[in-house]
Amino acid sequence: MKNALVIIILVIFIVVVIWLIRYPSTPDILDVNIAQLNTPQWHLPKGVKARIGKGKVNNLAYSPDSTILAVASSIGTWLYDSKSGNELALLTKDGEGVNSIGFSPDGKTLAAACGNKLVRLWNVETHKLMHTFMGHRYDIIGVNFSPDGTTLACWSDYGLRIWDVKKRVYKQDWNINLDRKSDITFHKDRISVVNGNYKTIRFGNLGTETNKKINDTHKESITCVSFSPDGKMIASGSRDKTVRLWNAATETLHKTLKGHKKPILRLTFSRDGSLIASMSEDKTIRVWHVATGRRKHTFRTNSKDLHSISFSPNGETLASASMDGIIHQWDLNIGEHKNTIVGHGPGFASKNIVFSPDRIIGATIYGKNNIILYDLNTQEVQTILTGHKKQVYSLSFSPDGKTLASGGLDKTIRIWTVDTGEHKKTLRGHSDQVSHIMFKDDETLISHGHDEMVRLWDIKKGRQKYSFAVGVYSSNIGFSSDGNFALSRKYKKDQSYSLYLWDLETGSHTTLTKQVKYTIQFLVNTPISSDGSMLAYCTDSEIVVWDVTNNKPKKIIPEKPSMFSFLALNSEYKMLVKADIDGNIYLWNADTGEEIGILHNQYIIGGYSKDNIRQIVQLSFSPDGTLLVGGRVDGAINVWDVITGKRIKTFNGHVGQVTYLKFSSDGQTLVSSGIDGTTLLWDFTVLSQRNSDENTEMVK
Repeated sequence: MKNALVIIILVIFIVVVIWLIRYPSTPDILDVNIAQLNTPQWHLPKGVKARIGKGKVNNLAYSPDSTILAVASSIGTWLYDSKSGNELALLTKDGEGVNSIGFSPDGKTLAAACGNKLVRLWNVETHKLMHTFMGHRYDIIGVNFSPDGTTLACWSDYGLRIWDVKKRVYKQDWNINLDRKSDITFHKDRISVVNGNYKTIRFGNLGTETNKKINDTHKESITCVSFSPDGKMIASGSRDKTVRLWNAATETLHKTLKGHKKPILRLTFSRDGSLIASMSEDKTIRVWHVATGRRKHTFRTNSKDLHSISFSPNGETLASASMDGIIHQWDLNIGEHKNTIVGHGPGFASKNIVFSPDRIIGATIYGKNNIILYDLNTQEVQTILTGHKKQVYSLSFSPDGKTLASGGLDKTIRIWTVDTGEHKKTLRGHSDQVSHIMFKDDETLISHGHDEMVRLWDIKKGRQKYSFAVGVYSSNIGFSSDGNFALSRKYKKDQSYSLYLWDLETGSHTTLTKQVKYTIQFLVNTPISSDGSMLAYCTDSEIVVWDVTNNKPKKIIPEKPSMFSFLALNSEYKMLVKADIDGNIYLWNADTGEEIGILHNQYIIGGYSKDNIRQIVQLSFSPDGTLLVGGRVDGAINVWDVITGKRIKTFNGHVGQVTYLKFSSDGQTLVSSGIDGTTLLWDFTVLSQRNSDENTEMVK
């Protein structure tokens, strides 16, 4: 009996050892020098004092000598020392986003396909812009140099354009259907194209009428394809969890690579074509021998949203990136994790900023369950908070800036000391994930979870004050900025919603309307005036200004909003403001309902109105109420003088939609965040000298 037990234990031990050897442990993103999380303040947009975050990751590429790893991001191209992972430079023109990148064969030039239909050539050594190719009609999704470096291929969803790199001139267009599953490579004197559509692979050489296809390649649809460097092999990945290698000449199956547990996301061949790497939704990256189909390495990551992968030309390193912005480099010689590059990703677009008398602190969620505290004055990481076992969903600072609360999927709320990063308390009570938390005052916290309960907590005592059921999930409730009220909507059988106003002190509620079908924006935009006397909300046919003191409508404005309407209140001037999809901003007297005027935000190009990209999606008043700031879909931030109705400034810094705006108490600093994964601090002292914009005026 004892011998059998010993044998069982020995077998288990051997299995565990083999598992650890074949499947190295997932790298810890915190196993980095904390200084790597500090964002270099290179090429700051005009008017910006500081920036947090390096932008989202779109593409990866190694230099031909394997010493530089280039990262295409939403704010430009970052160059890293591939050995140390340290930043070398940021290549950017006007902070534009980059979709795809490629090095010339000699490593001296980097081609960057930008989101504004331009392709820029950069000198890798001097970091200077050499040339810009213009004329593309659509956003470029891929670039590739010819082997001799004289030709550059740039492709979009609707075709391919060839450029002469030396003469800097356009050579030829090819009208072919491409997408992000396509792969275009130079093979000696020809350009080869491969594309996967459902279960069919189509491929061929440009300039010839002989196009081939392989039918019924997988049991499920194709997700990605790739050509080997010599053009002899085609790889396809599928939702059926397999990778298949095809002989391009004979159109026959070479090998089927099995092992992934979920659909394949990306494929790439090594420079010599002997290896192929596959990324999957199962959070693994597998490296395979092309000749035999045998697996060489398996690397485990923390993310199922893997989207970019690249072999170093010397075949010693593999780089991978995920949607959370974390970049890993893997040692292919020993099959282990090499290093981690951090600072990218959407998590750095903070919506949790606190202004204290001597500093500005920002909090971001990074790597699902880690929290980073930034000192925005020094642009340095203050500390990293760890403790949550699962995804963190919500953060909130206390009004005095001394305490931070965090809530997440592990059903707990953790209380932290901002100065030291010390974990003070863990609040338990929710039976499901905590999706929304907010400080009412320095000693009271409000939380809402998927258990459909709102709970108020005594932070000092670390216990619950009281709770009440609201009967809705987190996507159907929004809190007022002072923490006194909440608006919720409840779905009804007739496909309409009832709208309720909750008093968070008592748990009582008032039914505002029983027939709301289309209004959605109120859930994330329930503005309350700075003096707390009124709040505003939308129904399907009107905007209501609510008298908080007397708990009744103050004024009903017969203005039909859209699901894109965004509201703001100015208590100093008793003003209600609405931004809408037409690009205009409408102003009313909140006491009388009289229309004050319209701030036009229209922009005309070639006779066409571009209101959709100029639409205001965030609004904020300065502390004294004299300035109105609007964040736009295209990333710009407009500033209006409330008294004159003139636009006095437009700041350009974000690439894509602005998601957050907040003023410091003295009005000298504005914090903004965007979908580009950055947080920017704007210097508003320059607005003491106000120059009106003649193209924007208030009209009655």
